[in-house]
Amino acid sequence: MVQGRHIRELAGFSGQRACDRRLRKLIDAGYIKREKILYGVAGIYTNTIKATKREGLPGVRNRKVRIEQIVHDIAVLDTAIFVSKVHGAKFEEMKTELELHRQDGFGVRKHRPDFTFPKDGKTICVEIELTLKSKQRFEANIKNNFSDYDKQIWIVPKRRIKRSISP
Repeated sequence: MVQGRHIRELAGFSGQRACDRRLRKLIDAGYIKREKILYGVAGIYTNTIKATKREGLPGVRNRKVRIEQIVHDIAVLDTAIFVSKVHGAKFEEMKTELELHRQDGFGVRKHRPDFTFPKDGKTICVEIELTLKSKQRFEANIKNNFSDYDKQIWIVPKRRIKRSISP
């Protein structure tokens, strides 16, 4: 699930109009669909089954857009684009939470960061925290990340959440 502005950045279009024209062609050909799901949030683009089959994408068929996740997922994409520009991280080297869970295989599902990226031979994990959680859960996530990754970056834009995790 992405917005047009994310596709423009991820695909390297020079402008939004060129990107929008390409997206219109993909919609008309039945490869993607655009839905207005949440008031005040630009349309969300998702792959269709036709695109999934053609590209051989694993496990993406008919994945439902979860309304409660939309704002978080947009923040994750915005952060990934920022990390790419500031840290020089390549999108193809980033691993998403979904990819990290797939690597774990079956079994007890453990916490994974929103995404990871390599830099200078180290693996950095990124967490975007938009909802209030218990201090114990935050601490457990920080400890898990500390043991699994070389560095962690937390994006916590809400003061109330910052106050709840501050010592």
